[in-house]
Amino acid sequence: MRVNDNFAFSELKHDGDVLYDDEFSLFLIQVKSDSDLGALLNNHPTEFYRQHVQDILGDETDVRATVIRTNAEIPANPRHTSQIVATQPGNSKTVTAIQYKYEKDMVG
Repeated sequence: MRVNDNFAFSELKHDGDVLYDDEFSLFLIQVKSDSDLGALLNNHPTEFYRQHVQDILGDETDVRATVIRTNAEIPANPRHTSQIVATQPGNSKTVTAIQYKYEKDMVG
């Protein structure tokens, strides 16, 4: 879902057979890095999820988050950032994000 010119997200769903139903969820999040939302996602990811992608956290208040930042050779202030975010509910909801940044303008 494209929210505005600086931010879009979508839930990624499987379309094949699975061994069992699971509450595991996967999302693609894309932001323009130099926007206010990009700064929030970079500096305070769980707050970003609470405010802008409530599907990720739902009603959970006890959340642990880990962000793995890749592509370290790109400057610290890239133009665009994409994240794959996985959630697994439990006693404390766990959110794991893999962040990839782009130096060139990816939006056409």
